[in-house]
Amino acid sequence: MADRFALPVGQIGTVMMFLGLGTLLGSLLGAYPARKLGRANAAAAGMAPIAALYVLGPHLGSLPAATALYLLIFALLGMVFPVVMEALTSLNASIRGTISSLANATMNGANTIGAWIAGLLYAQLGGYAAIGLFSAVCLLLSLGAFLAGGVLAERAPARGGEAAAKP
Repeated sequence: MADRFALPVGQIGTVMMFLGLGTLLGSLLGAYPARKLGRANAAAAGMAPIAALYVLGPHLGSLPAATALYLLIFALLGMVFPVVMEALTSLNASIRGTISSLANATMNGANTIGAWIAGLLYAQLGGYAAIGLFSAVCLLLSLGAFLAGGVLAERAPARGGEAAAKP
């Protein structure tokens, strides 16, 4: 924001409030589409547009458009995150806390590595377009891994409190 729109730190903070608002909206309003679409479709319906928006974002020329785009991205992320976490923690009810902790640790580690790579891309390629593309590819790869691994499959309760995949 400072590079692209010459914003001082205070105004960047104002834009950041819209990211939080987007996450809040997605968390509050995301349960309905997730219930209607099912896990896999809700994740795909959220993650695929986010990938496209990440590619589009660096090419926006106005601050209001960029702010609206990031509000939308974070609203979709606010919808997708609980869906994915619920899918992961339902894999084995007896170790939900461990699964949640490992998922959060993995996410934080991946954010650290992603930020490092984004810094390299920004410095070497001179802008955010490569970072947007990198983010989109990573998001689509994670969606593919979740779908291929069956993590997002709907599960029915099984004996012993564990979840079993529906046929």
